Amino acid sequence: MASKRIVFLDTETTGLSPHKGNHRVIDIACIEYIDKKPSGRVLQSILCAGNKPSNKNALKVHGITDESRMNKPEFESIADNLLEFLEDCHLIIYNKAFDIGFIESEFRLLGKNIHLDNHCHKISCAMELAKQTFNTSRISLDAACKRYRIDLSNRKQHGAYIDADLTAQLYFKLTDKAEKPLSRTPHTKPQRKPKAVAIPRAFKHPKNNKLIQLNYCKNADCKNFGIPAKNPNRNSDGTPKRGLGNDYKLTHNKDGTHSLTCSLCNQSSILINNRAYIQESLRIKQLLVIEEPSCGNTEQACKNVGKGIYTYPEKYKKNGFTRKTRQWVVPYVTKGKNGGKPRQELKMQPMYGSQRYQCKLCKKNFSVVLDPQQKHYRRDINEPLFLAFVNKGIVNRQIEVLDVNPQTIYDKIDFFYHQALTFARFYEFLLPECLAQYTPILSCDRQYYLSNWNDTNSPMPSRIVNTSTVDNITGYTLASTVNFDPNSDAKKIKSEHQRKKEYLKARYYRRFGQYILNDEDIELPTDDNYINVPLQMPRRGLLVHQTYSTLAHFERIKSFLRKCDQVIYFLDNDSGFSTMCPAVFHDMIKSEKLHAYMVTTEKNGGANLLDKGMADELNSRLNELKREYPDESERQLWQRMWKIQYKTPVTQPGSRSEWLVNPNTKSRFVGIHPLSGTNRESIELASSILQDTSLNGVDNWFQILRRLINMLERPPTSATNSKRWNAYAGYNPTWMSKLIEIMRVYNNFCRTNEKSLLSKKDHSEPTTAAQRLGITDKAYTASDILSFSVHSRFSDVPKHISNF
Repeated sequence: MASKRIVFLDTETTGLSPHKGNHRVIDIACIEYIDKKPSGRVLQSILCAGNKPSNKNALKVHGITDESRMNKPEFESIADNLLEFLEDCHLIIYNKAFDIGFIESEFRLLGKNIHLDNHCHKISCAMELAKQTFNTSRISLDAACKRYRIDLSNRKQHGAYIDADLTAQLYFKLTDKAEKPLSRTPHTKPQRKPKAVAIPRAFKHPKNNKLIQLNYCKNADCKNFGIPAKNPNRNSDGTPKRGLGNDYKLTHNKDGTHSLTCSLCNQSSILINNRAYIQESLRIKQLLVIEEPSCGNTEQACKNVGKGIYTYPEKYKKNGFTRKTRQWVVPYVTKGKNGGKPRQELKMQPMYGSQRYQCKLCKKNFSVVLDPQQKHYRRDINEPLFLAFVNKGIVNRQIEVLDVNPQTIYDKIDFFYHQALTFARFYEFLLPECLAQYTPILSCDRQYYLSNWNDTNSPMPSRIVNTSTVDNITGYTLASTVNFDPNSDAKKIKSEHQRKKEYLKARYYRRFGQYILNDEDIELPTDDNYINVPLQMPRRGLLVHQTYSTLAHFERIKSFLRKCDQVIYFLDNDSGFSTMCPAVFHDMIKSEKLHAYMVTTEKNGGANLLDKGMADELNSRLNELKREYPDESERQLWQRMWKIQYKTPVTQPGSRSEWLVNPNTKSRFVGIHPLSGTNRESIELASSILQDTSLNGVDNWFQILRRLINMLERPPTSATNSKRWNAYAGYNPTWMSKLIEIMRVYNNFCRTNEKSLLSKKDHSEPTTAAQRLGITDKAYTASDILSFSVHSRFSDVPKHISNF
């Protein structure tokens, strides 16, 4: 009797995943059939789901508003009835993985570890059966029903009951050999005439004049990888042909835009605005350029204007100083020995006069500042204030303690930022050589922050995103790229955006496509992060779209890796990384210099990859290998396990990306997605590399930012508060982004691993990340950063200038 009892089930939810965003079931329906006929027994209920709001896309699908669910029951009230209904039945679901994942998640929220596979006699997926029948990689319930001429006229929107009923009708037709489906899904809408849609045009790089085109396949295993798409060909009468000029096609998105789909591997990626990519990359790079003093005599149109004193030393001569060097007494605090009290000493610090230069051509004098703190108001508080901000200092508290006005505090943050930039860019010219001395293992992730609103009439915060890459071996943070531009002329750009009606164009065609220029364009909060409140643009500065911020970040990282023979790059599970990393690094991937992998944890969407059954199978396989190869080391056995995993990739629900399940069930990383190809040689290498999968470097860096930069703390208020206020966040993202860079430099050059060594009872000399990388030979202090001047302390400035 059990095998003859069939239950068809469907659910509607608040979003796509119970793991990303903690989405919930809000509508569930079960219809019982016995001997292929409905028994009349039905279980159907709309659920409150803890008042979890539906996201915009889910609401469009099912139309169940949040308000209509407010007084509905919770899942707990139907849980026992549901288990009783499903007990020992043949359960059939259209998308088995999706619905089972949500239902089992609901039971886990009740503290029950229910596995429906063990509860039901059998579970079948109607979608998999339809895909086999029609020999296709994907097919919707609507399309499958249309193939069998099943009436859909009563279905205006998705609903659990009507979808379960349609699944029942479809299943019996799929299993009836007498039923002959249509060979193609019939079109219910009139076919559109071919319309020529242009690929975003290539952009000539202003520095090297190369044409840059990133619109190509991002699948490293595909023949189209790195080959740009071409615009549509035309018929003899001038009308455009369908498709594009080579093995690509454009697919329509729901918002009216297009995606680029490779016809060879069927993988899709967003279209990229090449101009926006180059402009944002150059903006980031410009921040790192050392400004070289030169003759400024524009009145007489001197030919030496713009010709720097280091690049063209023969055109200038030194002409004394503006004043003599004096000594400045500063208090200096040193750590006590063996945990003792800190000691305060008075030290003499030189105050240099500015170096005077004379242009040999026009005889015009100009001076170069050798003491960056020269003529500073309250110079004595610079170092204490710097140390406060990199140790959880609060702006309002510093105003009170140091007895200064707010503007002075922000002026000094600006000074600290420029000093940190100058200090770092002077030393980081050695990064390519130092990274080439070994095989760097890099980790990359994003971190999100909220800045508070300025207008009480519009109480919505702004979100800024920090994309960082850290070397796992040394702990050196190579770059932290924030998607915020405080320097460009926001008023002019916004005005041109409106005047030329750029907002009517897709982002990949816009003149300033890298910027978010109205509140409607703000990217929706990602499900896997705590920010789930309405957002707006900051009132000052410009938000950079994450696509172009990420591309610029990878471009910066690539400049550091140009001399490396081999690099290993681990990236957090982020759909943007899977597109942007191959886009920027395609040449390094093709030459097998870069081996990139996206990694996912159970909390970050990997729960569908590793269930109890899979874990038991992997542990059993490992034990078999131990018996078969008793003389091999543990590392060699794991290498064999990884090779086996490469032969059996899996896909997550709603995704075409193939993931490798981590055979080490004790690792927090449950899945790996290779971004750099899977040929025989790469599998051999990867089976060794993936044993060291880690995001420790970037995780530690983000932990430092959260703990030590007060403005970057998580908001302390309730997650359900739509007017979330962060008591410590800045009102202007400018200061938040500058403090991130200040902390990056201080962490790389000043903070040592002393605590880590003590915890390991290691008596080695503590070192900074910069020392471990080899770009410096000592640990620096905040005072060194604040007093640093390119022009006063080094004789090899031309070498540094040429490297930037």
